[in-house]
Amino acid sequence: MEEVSQEITKETFYSGHNGTSEFENYVLMGAYPSSLLLFSLLHLVFPISSYRKTFWTPFVWDFLLLVSPVILACTILSDYALVLLLVQLATSLVLILAVTLQDGNSKLFRYMRTFKHQVVEIDSHRHFLTHFRVCINIATVICILAVDFQVFPRRFAKAETYGRGFMDLGVGLFMIGNAVVAPEARGKASSMHHKRTLVLAVTDIFRTVISCSPLLILGVGRLLSLKTVDYHEHVSEYGVHWNFFFTLAAVRILVTIVFTVIPVSLSGALAIILTVCYQYLLNMYGLKDYILHGSDGKGSRSGILDANREGIYSCVGYSAIYLAGVSIGSFVFQKRSTIGDWMTCLLKLAFCNATLFLLSLTVCPKMDSVSRRLANLPYVVWVVTSFLSCLIVLLSLEMFVIFISSNRTLAKAGPGMVPRLPYGPSRSPLRRTRRERGLQDKNMDRNQSNHNTASGPPHPLIVAAISRNQLLNFLLANVLTGLVNIYVDTLSVTTMVGCAIVTAYTFVLCLIMVILHHNNISTKFW
Repeated sequence: MEEVSQEITKETFYSGHNGTSEFENYVLMGAYPSSLLLFSLLHLVFPISSYRKTFWTPFVWDFLLLVSPVILACTILSDYALVLLLVQLATSLVLILAVTLQDGNSKLFRYMRTFKHQVVEIDSHRHFLTHFRVCINIATVICILAVDFQVFPRRFAKAETYGRGFMDLGVGLFMIGNAVVAPEARGKASSMHHKRTLVLAVTDIFRTVISCSPLLILGVGRLLSLKTVDYHEHVSEYGVHWNFFFTLAAVRILVTIVFTVIPVSLSGALAIILTVCYQYLLNMYGLKDYILHGSDGKGSRSGILDANREGIYSCVGYSAIYLAGVSIGSFVFQKRSTIGDWMTCLLKLAFCNATLFLLSLTVCPKMDSVSRRLANLPYVVWVVTSFLSCLIVLLSLEMFVIFISSNRTLAKAGPGMVPRLPYGPSRSPLRRTRRERGLQDKNMDRNQSNHNTASGPPHPLIVAAISRNQLLNFLLANVLTGLVNIYVDTLSVTTMVGCAIVTAYTFVLCLIMVILHHNNISTKFW
């Protein structure tokens, strides 16, 4: 009787959620970028040298500044996430003023005038993409355990059918985060060769299946382990046998097959067509009722397709998200060398984001409500819009930190770094001719490019470590989550104990990734 009561309690705890507001999701998404800005500015004021004999100092520094705020925003400070965000931004503003006053602003405006012509390292590193993928990975591993505790607000959990839960958004962002760095997005797929042949197409599909084999193995392993230990499952999430590992693998393979026929340059258009057609089928041909209520209209689970209908059919929507990610990635990976080039890129991304945001406010509500379970058109638009918003913030942040860092370097460089002016001491700068002003500006641009390539502070250690072994981090997170649920009654512990367990678990995961990175170990061998 007690076991039945506990099972009912768990079922109630995990089901029936309706998500949270779009604004609160943006606040939670801002936890990492604001932490990154604060981290970068603190590094400029109090630089910590790279580890030599030990990695503990930078590791603890990174964990406290980058990971802890995300944990707090998702747990004990969830009701004050906006306050936490504003405090971080206010602290960053104070540091910006301190750095500016410390360096002096005599060269600031001169440097601003030539900054857009500055050669930057963004093109070779694209740290903003790495930060996006890592922050989604960090948020995911935190949420998949925290959701089992009372300290995690139920409004952040996945919505039952319709709603904007933070975990609903995280699933879509995880998918598009993989797409934006896919071989097709980076122009490295063999089928993108100018001579498209059947051999190249088969080669691409074979390589994709091999690269997805770990996901398929993990999916089967998760299925067997859950059935063996009788772990609580929310069937309406993906189905009886399906899970997100299968979705990741299925979407990747399906998109690769599509790209053997359709050029990657049309991925954006294909994403739009696929989303609209899928929504039409959902609304006009009863597909939505079937996915939500089963073949008998009462939630039946007879047969493989019926038992896993949510996971299987939602792959269509996730494929559209993936295609949109490839299209954005192809644009982002275009060659750019100066800050001006990246500013233009930023403006184009902002225009696309504004267009999608207006679409989500006007057209999407007339078609359906946001549903991660269906992966419908409003959900696809929501995910892509949120992705672009986060990408714009991270790219803007990277360029801003590069500007502050480079100006600080220029201010401390002394007279040797100051560009020579093309006019003599007898002529006042205010009375220069137009030709002389043009020569001076060109001279400054040339000197800036030759002597000072713009770059920001060093890459955080935890970010580099997780980026190196993201799939392993996700796998270990799932394993540790299962172990914690086996040995801890997650529903009965206090909020402080729950937060402590989530923090310790995240700390261990980050530490393992850093140790592997410190020893130059990469687990991706396929």
